[in-house]
Amino acid sequence: MNSRQSLRPLFSSNQSLGQMVTSHSTNINKLQVVAPPPPSTQTQIQFDDIFYMRFVHQYTNNNNVFDLEKAQSAITATFEYRAAQAPMLAVARKAVELAYQNDVFNNDPILSMAPHSSIVTKFITPRNSIMARLPLPSNDLLYIVKAGNVDDKELMKSVSVDQLTEFYTYAKEVQFLLSDRCSRTSDTLQSVVTLNDLSGTNLLGSSDFRNVLSKVSKQTSIYYPLLSRATVLANLPRLLTALAKIFTPLFPPNIQRKLKFVYLDIPELKNIHSSLFLDNFEQDILQT
Repeated sequence: MNSRQSLRPLFSSNQSLGQMVTSHSTNINKLQVVAPPPPSTQTQIQFDDIFYMRFVHQYTNNNNVFDLEKAQSAITATFEYRAAQAPMLAVARKAVELAYQNDVFNNDPILSMAPHSSIVTKFITPRNSIMARLPLPSNDLLYIVKAGNVDDKELMKSVSVDQLTEFYTYAKEVQFLLSDRCSRTSDTLQSVVTLNDLSGTNLLGSSDFRNVLSKVSKQTSIYYPLLSRATVLANLPRLLTALAKIFTPLFPPNIQRKLKFVYLDIPELKNIHSSLFLDNFEQDILQT
């Protein structure tokens, strides 16, 4: 089975960023009036029309009805969150700048500058976690996780819940900065597709680890609208349906709607270092 063909139906092409801003312009203006951005000296990113559009689009339903109150609440909470986390978010932005320093993307600064990196990277490694460009029309960023290769019990013996939460919060900011950069350069909304290969996952793993993932996921749904396009939970053990009950509640409702459970009989997923996911991306990964 060809992995690209089997994954292709799960995603659609991206929308033009400029067209999205134009179509939401009236509501963007409304949101900017009730929730003005903080002073530029207190931010590390652009709180411009594109940033506001993310919240407007998130809180506009299928009938094109915009919920200004919910959008105002979410974006205000985001401003407060970014102010409280300013030092860590500044490190993430610097790491991304260094990653692009020589016009060839280099992930080393991002990993080395991550909070508690010296401990966490003993467990979260390229063997179980990589970022690439999705080889589909959407051209989204693809975050591949091989959950069965993460020794979450030993990891949680080495770090606290707060420390791991900080690490993953930093990782989400990095994902946002990368996707936002690619979106602005290409004029297409580019998000993150998470592909989690569940084969070999330990049902009796660390509950603290799952709680961290749940907390960060809930934060993402509020503070990073339109960042996640879909989360694919692949290779759910056929006889262990309880696994779905463990993973699904980790995500907030709007993320749960994006969950896709699939079984992919793809040899490449069994070896995350396969040429399909790495060799072809060496020249193309995040080069926008």
